Amino acid sequence: MEEYRQESEKRISEIETVLDKGNSDRFDFSHIYAEGPMSTDKLIKIFADIGYSFDLWGDSMSLFEDGKLYVSSGPVLENSDVALIVEEIHHSTIDGVKNHLKRMDKICQHRRKHGVKKTFISAITDKTMSEDVRDFAHGQGFFVVIQTGDSISIAPIPEGFKPREW
Repeated sequence: MEEYRQESEKRISEIETVLDKGNSDRFDFSHIYAEGPMSTDKLIKIFADIGYSFDLWGDSMSLFEDGKLYVSSGPVLENSDVALIVEEIHHSTIDGVKNHLKRMDKICQHRRKHGVKKTFISAITDKTMSEDVRDFAHGQGFFVVIQTGDSISIAPIPEGFKPREW
């Protein structure tokens, strides 16, 4: 698990460097979630356990405008009605959750512009997430995915929780 964490952090650092240099069109994000605790197979299973069925998925999503990266995300799970965007927020903070809200707005704005009429929902995850950040994320309508060793689960959903829909 430690080796996976180190490799993931290295890849994220590479991504940040590439994005900072404006070379994102040359970087392939797809390998980040292909294996390990956050694999799409595991995400599909834990969301099936709470009633979501997905038949289309990808390890990441990158959306472009005018040949430049507009916004990217982690895994995307979809069916004919709903698209679930999962974002790993490293060193999670309330500001990280707020930034993901902005990212979701951009993703949905872009997809609507291109004719996608699905409902979008989202989940956030981090290897270490404080209770305050988790509670704030739930308050914003995000599912929270907990990583424990090689497994993942959805954090207990508070009473009255309703996922935010875009």
